[in-house]
Amino acid sequence: SIQSISSGQSPTLFSLAHIDGSLYSECLMEMIEIHVRHHQLDEEREEENAVYQKRGKAKLELVIDIVGGFDDDRGASTQISSWLLEALAHLAEDHQDILNMNIRTCAISYLNDDGN
Repeated sequence: SIQSISSGQSPTLFSLAHIDGSLYSECLMEMIEIHVRHHQLDEEREEENAVYQKRGKAKLELVIDIVGGFDDDRGASTQISSWLLEALAHLAEDHQDILNMNIRTCAISYLNDDGN
């Protein structure tokens, strides 16, 4: 899930996705873009936004919770988990001028599996 919190007046936005493969790059990018568009400041607050950025703070805070996967014999879940973390890291780097991304929860692959 992704929760976005803005420094402005727009309400918090939540997204939830089931990602079971590395073909979801576009889906992740679109989710991030939807959050950014949801919180874009209108022209009346541009000056406030410029002051906020000068203080070194991003316009938008994304809080990410990742839960899922299991310890499968093929190792597919571990590969997907690694891909997802890497994809999020790249998205955070690509959008570092407009947002901060923080992983709050990460219970994935064998960490999400009791072995039964």
